[in-house]
Parts: sequence; structure tokens; C-alpha cells
Amino acid sequence: MPKRVNNIFREKIKFKNMIEAYKRAANGKKENKEVILFEMDLANNVTNILKSIYENKYIVGKYRRFIIYEPKSCKEFK
Repeated sequence: MPKRVNNIFREKIKFKNMIEAYKRAANGKKENKEVILFEMDLANNVTNILKSIYENKYIVGKYRRFIIYEPKSCKEFK
């Protein structure tokens, strides 16, 4: 029987965890203009995102399409 976990959302969506998530997401993208602009006011941006999440007003942006020119073989992932 699967174990049910209640009220974990509010525990995990904290400022510290959002900063760590930002660092993982920005890894390798530090020269990207959007990343630089976001990081210039990082604390305020993360606070605004948290506020909109807690108020159920956060809207997920559009996906970005990209082409993989050198796909990895399945053997490398085993």
C-alpha cells in the first residue's frame, strides 16, 4: 500500500529551497541574459514567486522547443 504524505507542499516550498532550486536550474546558463537579469534581484524575484504560489496565482510559462543535434545512445544511460 502506498504511503500518503499530507501537507508536504508548504514544508518544501520555502525560500531556502527555492534558492537551491534556482542554483540547480541556472547551472551552466550563467551567461544567459534572462538568468543574469533574474539573479540581479534574486531575493525579490524568489519572494514574488513564493507569494504568487501561496496565493494560487502562479502561472507556468510556455515550453521552449529546441533541437538535439547529437542525440545520446541508449547504451550510455544504462
